[in-house]
Amino acid sequence: GLSGGLIAPLCLRMLWWRFNGGGFFIGTLVGMVAAIVQRILWPDMVEWQQFVLITLIGLAGSMAGAYLTVPVSRDVLENFYRKTRPMGFWGPVKTCLSTAEQAKTRREHIYDLLALPFTFFWQVTILLLPMQLLIKSYHAAAVTAGILAVSLLGMYLFWYRQLPQTNWYENDTEASKNIASKG
Repeated sequence: GLSGGLIAPLCLRMLWWRFNGGGFFIGTLVGMVAAIVQRILWPDMVEWQQFVLITLIGLAGSMAGAYLTVPVSRDVLENFYRKTRPMGFWGPVKTCLSTAEQAKTRREHIYDLLALPFTFFWQVTILLLPMQLLIKSYHAAAVTAGILAVSLLGMYLFWYRQLPQTNWYENDTEASKNIASKG
């Protein structure tokens, strides 16, 4: 129940340009209170129903909180968008990028979506594989290792190979100076 109250604020912060700290705080608070109230009033509610109900309440609280509080300044939003280029509802902020940068960002988002299922299975298998080996479930571990290998290949093709070829420090003049002075 408590995780349902956190999902909406955690997702909205990267998906919606209008979301802000007030929306995060209010959405989290409303979701947590909803989880506690649900446990008191309807303790026998089926788990998936709890999750959906509390997530929807947290979403409503997050959206209300975002609109009831002061929006983030345009400069901060544009700086954030230029650096992270998140997916989602960023229409008004996307205009800070040139047409070429917008096309590049769309292409990046398509590859991110293609990599998403591989990433999901990678995360599950890197947690599951050591546990299976620990309990000596070798047949299941072999299947998990196969899924892990396919996941890694998919992540390599759809995510890693699509990363920009620039070094992380090229845009950071301070880091560039430090590296040059050490060389």
